[in-house]
Amino acid sequence: MESSSESENEEHFVGFDIADIPVRPDAPESDIDVSDVSSVHTSDLSDWDDRNSDSESDFEEQAPVPTDRFGWASVTTPIAITPFGPRVIGPKTDDLGNNPNQLDFFFLLFKPAMIDSIVTQTNKYAREKIANKPNGIDPHWREDTTAEEVKAFFGVLILMGIHNLPRDDMYWSADDRLGVPGVNKVMSLKRYQKLKEFIHLADNDHLPDPADVNRDRLFKVRDLLDMANQSFLEHYTPDCDISIDEAMVAFKGRSTLRMYMPIKPIKWGMKVWCAAESNTGYLLQFEVYTGRRADGTQHGLGHDVVMRLSSPFFGLHHHLYFDNFFSSVTLMTDLLAEGTYACATVRSNRVGLPVGMKQHRKLTKGQSLVFQKDNTLASVWHDKRDVNFLSTNCSNEDNSVLRWDRTQQARVAVPCPSVVKLYNQHMGGVDNSDQMRGYYNTVQKSHKYWRYLMSFVFDACINNAYILYDQTVLDKPKTRYALLDFRLDLADHLIGGFSSRKKLAPKRKAQIVNEANIGVHTLIKFDGRKRACITCKNLRRRTPTGRAVESSYGCGICQLNFCRDTCFPQHLGAVPVDEIV
Repeated sequence: MESSSESENEEHFVGFDIADIPVRPDAPESDIDVSDVSSVHTSDLSDWDDRNSDSESDFEEQAPVPTDRFGWASVTTPIAITPFGPRVIGPKTDDLGNNPNQLDFFFLLFKPAMIDSIVTQTNKYAREKIANKPNGIDPHWREDTTAEEVKAFFGVLILMGIHNLPRDDMYWSADDRLGVPGVNKVMSLKRYQKLKEFIHLADNDHLPDPADVNRDRLFKVRDLLDMANQSFLEHYTPDCDISIDEAMVAFKGRSTLRMYMPIKPIKWGMKVWCAAESNTGYLLQFEVYTGRRADGTQHGLGHDVVMRLSSPFFGLHHHLYFDNFFSSVTLMTDLLAEGTYACATVRSNRVGLPVGMKQHRKLTKGQSLVFQKDNTLASVWHDKRDVNFLSTNCSNEDNSVLRWDRTQQARVAVPCPSVVKLYNQHMGGVDNSDQMRGYYNTVQKSHKYWRYLMSFVFDACINNAYILYDQTVLDKPKTRYALLDFRLDLADHLIGGFSSRKKLAPKRKAQIVNEANIGVHTLIKFDGRKRACITCKNLRRRTPTGRAVESSYGCGICQLNFCRDTCFPQHLGAVPVDEIV
């Protein structure tokens, strides 16, 4: 049955022409003469089919790119980057109204409610401290402070930051070479010292237990830190590029927050993690480092810091820039999963880097190696030494940077990957913020760590307010309106004509004594403060401490002060006219 079926099929086959055979354009040339069917043998056709099938498989599937054990390849492809979407960049100051001044911009960030809280806590702390004194009285703190006085106190701090003198008392010096009238007229030295002593931000009744390992170590300034972080983001929309770095708040006192970093310009102090806009130096977020967290960390301190500081910008396709303290392959992957690109230097001992970054030939100046894994590039570039980079925000493109050439005594272009130029261009945001903060800082010497953090926040608010003012106000008082001008005008607005000095009463005019009054001079007690005895003054008498002899008593006819028991009896009946002053 099977043989008969096969024979029937062979009888019905009618054949085909050579013209009916399709020819692939990529088929290899054959030595078979297809014009003569009789010359084609079965073995030749099978050989041609084998060669053609190999070519077809190469056409459909490319050979896989070799990778190392971490999945990095030395062949790069263009990186897919979602563009930074169109949005309004810069200050958000709709609440200010028309013609805002410098104080209005400052109070956008340093809330007036914080001033009221400082007044409340300062008065409470002053009463607690004075109550612990032996007599319960402080002669230089006779009345509570007010919001106007606290604002004037901050204005004085701004002026002191501009006029930097070695000691506080020099600002009130009578020497024209030292004294600052703008400070002297606002309050007395004693009042300033008392405000500096009693200024307070938190309620001591709610202090955390020192034995609690999970206590808030920043309780003294927690409300101030939270206020600043919230207001910085609330009133500014950053541009695409953001840098993340550490800043140091100089402090040499006793505190668990103090750190020693010998390679830093500020070797002793408190470390603050900062995120700032690359172009302007506007401080967006900051976090004071308080030590190792009780819950530990899964991917390292640097990874956690970057993820926390950049969390408000997730999904907006920002580009972050940070140094090798923070960077890792895991961090780049996690940021990319949150819709955020990054560019950073990286240490060669990080886990997951390409094997070729550690094991490669010696590079000369300007040479580089680039590896790719998915959307991440790892680059090695030799400048004075090998510098390693990780990036997800740029493709592998050739670029150049200017470097000084000693042989040519000129700046020459050195080849480099594009990631090098991007990093150098956008990494300096936090450094710009630190530079502005260091120009005229309001730091005052103290043994208490939190006062240095208070000055850090206060100066950061001033710098950010200046950036808001500079980008918002078109009609400025000067063509080149610098940070110094802004600080001076802000100090004037904070002081606002306030003065805690008592107005001196007009001098009492002495009556000329005539002979008719001799014998009728009467001893009376004057109201108000004591005044110098006229007799002791003329005789140059002094107290044991070297001060003028003062008395509340005097002559009711002459209206002059005298010592009650010694000088007034001498005055009776014998007052020469030339002693009248």
